[in-house]
Amino acid sequence: MKRILLLFLITVLTLCACPKELEKGVIVNYAGNRIFYELKNKVQIQEVKIHEYEFLIGEYTSGNSYIFQQQGTQIDNITRVKDMMWDEYKLSYRTQYIYHVILRCKNSPNYECYYKIIDKDKPEVVRKIDFDEVNNLEIEYVKKPKLE
Repeated sequence: MKRILLLFLITVLTLCACPKELEKGVIVNYAGNRIFYELKNKVQIQEVKIHEYEFLIGEYTSGNSYIFQQQGTQIDNITRVKDMMWDEYKLSYRTQYIYHVILRCKNSPNYECYYKIIDKDKPEVVRKIDFDEVNNLEIEYVKKPKLE
């Protein structure tokens, strides 16, 4: 009986630990030195809004917001949207900053998630990213930062 109860408790804790909200949200990919946003659902995305949370002196503060028209394509019934902030405006991202991406959709609810870009070689360092000379980066999903 104790084994069954322990197994049940482990199963419940495992299910609670899964980030279910990410399954419904935006999937962020880093490919070909660019950031792409994907959705599991086939919907028409009208625009992309990105809000930046700056990481300064060990805490987050609210930063800039950017909005751009989507220029993505439907590939294999998956909506892939290329992040245009570097290509169009040369607005650099920074490692350790948190980015809140919202895909505003037509005839559908909006989709969103929070992520940050990590430098695999120096994960604790904050630095500007030049996507034309980028190296060794990865995407990490995070929760909304608490602001002081």
